[in-house]
Amino acid sequence: MASSESLERQAQALGGFGLVIETNDGAAEAESDCEVFPDNVPAFQLFMSCARHLTLVPSFGGTCWRAVPPSEVKQVMQWQGVKSSQRGELWRQYQLMEIEALRILNEREAAAARKAK
Repeated sequence: MASSESLERQAQALGGFGLVIETNDGAAEAESDCEVFPDNVPAFQLFMSCARHLTLVPSFGGTCWRAVPPSEVKQVMQWQGVKSSQRGELWRQYQLMEIEALRILNEREAAAARKAK
């Protein structure tokens, strides 16, 4: 079981992704660092559904973020009713988002570790 401090750190780190989602009715805006194009909304929704399963794990240099296991992502796709024929492309788009999110999160962890020294 994760400590409350660990869960709080995870929530703070994931909260750092500001977004603007464009819809047919216009843009639903949040304080934004990026924009989600309509073609990427399904992958973004999948990413946000899986993001809480990103895990902060101990490593030799401190801590690092680890990707969501593919089996969990597949399960979320099934729960969301994604058709089998669409899963391959959605998985590729999801992986791009996850890779970039992990890069950002791990850079922040490294910076925080350097600052703490």
